[in-house]
Amino acid sequence: MPKPGQHPPPAWNLPGIGDGADVFALLCQRAGIGVPWETLQVRTRRGGLHLYFTAPPGTRLPSTNGTLGWLIDTRAWGGYVVAPGSTVTLPDGTGRYTVQHATAPPALPPALFKLLQPAPLPAKRPVHVPIPDNRHSAYLRAALNRELDHLAAARPGQRNRALFGAAAALGELIAGGALPEAEVKELLEQGGVELGLSRGEAARTVASGLRHGARRPRHLSAA
Repeated sequence: MPKPGQHPPPAWNLPGIGDGADVFALLCQRAGIGVPWETLQVRTRRGGLHLYFTAPPGTRLPSTNGTLGWLIDTRAWGGYVVAPGSTVTLPDGTGRYTVQHATAPPALPPALFKLLQPAPLPAKRPVHVPIPDNRHSAYLRAALNRELDHLAAARPGQRNRALFGAAAALGELIAGGALPEAEVKELLEQGGVELGLSRGEAARTVASGLRHGARRPRHLSAA
């Protein structure tokens, strides 16, 4: 549902488009399918609607915000929604999430699945982190590999936190002059994208972590 005073953007400012349900119906029409209303439906506290579908086996769809269309968000791998039956109290009032149509969720229509599939990742550019060959080189390589391994092992719901932590830890060494910033930054951003973060989100998280780490520079020569 649109918020008070909210109007469709130019791409969706079309006759008959007043809310997310209208956009969804038009999306289905353009995809050549009927609107799949016959599923578990939950009415949100503000009058919006949640439609539940099962994902195809072995798939890993991301959550989206407005990717499909105006006022349409999706929640999948690593995402969550408020459960039906919940009562939510916020500054703008109290509301309840209620089941509007109780039935088992069917499979996501293939036409919608195709629209939600993430674009294939571009080929990774090999990144070489130059580490001086001195008494600290083994430690620095181990520290770099350890943070990258921790990042790669991050579970859903911990991706941003893991990326920030890795950037903060390596940011201390960068600030101390032990590691080059540009190459480490690129490696971390690639790791975030491989976990499913968008490029923009990964870049922002890495930049924030590096700034945090720079507050405590680690000078190995003085250790």
